Amino acid sequence: MLRLRFLAGVAAGVLLAGTASAGSLGGPSAPTLDLYLNSWHGTDSGTPAAGTTFDYDGVQSGANWTLSWDVNLDPDPFVNGAFAVTNNTASTQAYILTVILPISPAIPGGTLVGGSIGGSITDANFNGTATLTVSTALFDGIIDGTTVLPITPAGGPAWSAPFAGGTTTIPATNVGLPGPSIPSIPAMNNIAIRLQFSLTPGDTAAFTSLFVVEPIPEPATALLFALGLGGLTFAGRRRS
Repeated sequence: MLRLRFLAGVAAGVLLAGTASAGSLGGPSAPTLDLYLNSWHGTDSGTPAAGTTFDYDGVQSGANWTLSWDVNLDPDPFVNGAFAVTNNTASTQAYILTVILPISPAIPGGTLVGGSIGGSITDANFNGTATLTVSTALFDGIIDGTTVLPITPAGGPAWSAPFAGGTTTIPATNVGLPGPSIPSIPAMNNIAIRLQFSLTPGDTAAFTSLFVVEPIPEPATALLFALGLGGLTFAGRRRS
């Protein structure tokens, strides 16, 4: 199962020189998570968590922004995480945030995908104006560089905080879920989430995000599953 999920929250830890530090608790190595925000690129090497999962978290500041993230993933896989972006300038800025996860093993056949996006915008500088806008999709689910699942939440393409210091919810919007259920392309190298938006000065946008990719069941496996369900149904009728 291939899952990419991002849960919102303020991240802990600090990236130094664009690369997050990570300790080792033994066991399998964590895959390197690549993060891009406009022209900035950083990597996070993660730390082992429960079972076969890994944790990633960090905070990074650039000339025009502050980014935080908190991610949990399994490279064979799923990933949960959180992202928050603050505009540190005196003017509205456009941001493109991309997070890329290498996958293992590859899925050479067709896949099924599903995803969701939601979050909030906060008037962090208390000036009474906080707006987030999108010109295309707020969220793109990506397989090997190809966009396969664009999503813009209900109420878009713009959301505004109602008063000074206020917060407005960007409602969670699900596509292809529960599931995943939308047919898509093979996944050979990586999957990614891309968030694209403009944000007013001094304000903060936080996002929760989920991208799920799974192999399409083989016909024989699907047939056996269907026959098993049929057998259970028949046995239940005989008992009744």
